[in-house]
Amino acid sequence: MIKTVVNMNTLNPTLNQAAKNQFNGGAIIDELGNETPITETMIQHACSVLSDSWKFPSVKQQGYDHIAQAL
Repeated sequence: MIKTVVNMNTLNPTLNQAAKNQFNGGAIIDELGNETPITETMIQHACSVLSDSWKFPSVKQQGYDHIAQAL
């Protein structure tokens, strides 16, 4: 069995450059159809807001109220 290693960057430089320029992420689309690419900063901010607002559920909210009643 012969293995062939191919460097994809040398096959077609124009195609390779086009692939680098292609948008492969998510975007927010407003009511006018304008697209705003979602950035890492936007995701980090959203995670931070969620982390700051999250509270550990009470025993009752967890569905363990029957254990709390036994205590």
